[in-house]
Amino acid sequence: MFSVSLRERVWVRAQAQHIARHAAHSTPCYNFQKVNIRQVLKTVWLFCHGYFDIGAGNIAENPGNGPVFTAGAAGLCPACRRIALPDRSKIQPVLRRGWAFGRTWCIACPRREGRVWRNFLHGVSMKIPPRLLDGYRRFKETHLTEKAAFYRNLAKGQNPGVMMIACADSRVDPSAIFDAGPGELFVVRNVANMVPPYETGGGYHGTSAAIEFAVEHLKVQDIVVMGHGLCGGIAASLSEKPVGQFIAPWVDMISSTRDAVLANNPNADAATLQQALEFGAIGHSLQNLQSFPFVQAALDAGRIRLHGAWFSIASGELRWLSHNNQFEKIP
Repeated sequence: MFSVSLRERVWVRAQAQHIARHAAHSTPCYNFQKVNIRQVLKTVWLFCHGYFDIGAGNIAENPGNGPVFTAGAAGLCPACRRIALPDRSKIQPVLRRGWAFGRTWCIACPRREGRVWRNFLHGVSMKIPPRLLDGYRRFKETHLTEKAAFYRNLAKGQNPGVMMIACADSRVDPSAIFDAGPGELFVVRNVANMVPPYETGGGYHGTSAAIEFAVEHLKVQDIVVMGHGLCGGIAASLSEKPVGQFIAPWVDMISSTRDAVLANNPNADAATLQQALEFGAIGHSLQNLQSFPFVQAALDAGRIRLHGAWFSIASGELRWLSHNNQFEKIP
């Protein structure tokens, strides 16, 4: 908790009393008539000392999203008659001067933007999706409470033994499939679990950067490229003309493998071609992995192993790429 001087306390109490005096003019959702003056004082003090960081409506240290307004001093917005409080950037110099007061206005008027404001004294207005908020609260109440020491130890650093290159598909979660906890897998996910070839040209190389970090810094012992059934990226590659400004050039990376699959299976149905290319794309990525000098050096030194895997969403079946280049079912 931040320390507060006597002068700051006097200033904050004046602001709290200012808000209370305007209770009769505020909208019913605030219901300041039932608010304890101590709670008002506490809220304003927390606001002044950084717990509420009003920047585009975001909260810095509070897990929710608070009121989206700003002002030079507490008061009412002339447009919507809502309570407006000082933002953090203006309040700090005011506190240092002690008694200076600024103007009052509201830069995020709910009437102008159609926002619903809630009583920030009794619970801040949340923008976080309810599903995520509920999940986070369950995490805090169960996992974080039960494994507090474990998470404190994780904060000291990570040492995963396996890097997993998986698809961004929401149905294929490597941690769930392999029952891995935090710190056990270093995971990078993209469309169709593809590894681009080594190149040093322009552009952003997110997957390549992750591979470099895993091999050179984390010193992982295994890299697994895991594909899955019914992959949308593979289906896009098989379509006559892949769509998308970024999807089309990305899946074009496996065009040579796609052409080989089509040539080797001239009479196959769509499902067979889909699975054949899912398998082929994994092999393609494994070949691209070996084009990275640091990966090849680690392979030559025996420090790392490369693996291919495929997961069926419908059945939960896992197949592993064997030494004879076949995907064998894991019992």
